[in-house]
Amino acid sequence: FASFTLPLLVVIIVVQGGLFAAIDVTAGEKERGTLEALLVTPATDVQVMIGKLLAVFTLAVVPYILTLLGFWIAGRLLPESMKLGGDLPFSVIGVAILVGIPTALFMSVIQMAISVRTKTFKDAQAAAAPLSIGALLPAFAAGVIQPQSLLAYLIPVYGPAALVGQMTINGGILDASALGMVIIGSLLAAVIAFVIAMRLFNRERLLYAV
Repeated sequence: FASFTLPLLVVIIVVQGGLFAAIDVTAGEKERGTLEALLVTPATDVQVMIGKLLAVFTLAVVPYILTLLGFWIAGRLLPESMKLGGDLPFSVIGVAILVGIPTALFMSVIQMAISVRTKTFKDAQAAAAPLSIGALLPAFAAGVIQPQSLLAYLIPVYGPAALVGQMTINGGILDASALGMVIIGSLLAAVIAFVIAMRLFNRERLLYAV
């Protein structure tokens, strides 16, 4: 049960945790007319973007960590008759948190890149809706298609979900090489997404169109 639900939980929380914050600091500020005032400050566009990203990232990571800890605690409190496979090792939760942090960074950047192209909060919500569905597909795929090589762990979202699922099945046994590939893949994806987001953020027609 945990091997199927935990990878999905990882993806769902990472996607939903900072979504509304990402929309609010981009499309929301454009709609309220406060973004222009922020951009006339001495801070550069990159500094403004990083500041907003850190806020979104924090709001994505904190509930993510708390939810996974709650998942583990709830499992420990289950009656022995319901623990068909024994207690879930805490190492699985620890690795899930570790791989979820760079994944949350990647998703936060993607959400901001999508939202900054929209004019209103409502438009941003509609534009981000496919992202939530799309992110679940690799998580479902990880449950039925096991990685055939280490390179598969580089795939964002799929890699973290596959690693967490395998650790759960294997009783907490960790493949260190796979862990490294997951972190590298998520961080590289986050960097690429950030470059794209900055290009969008620098376009005045996207910032001031209402």
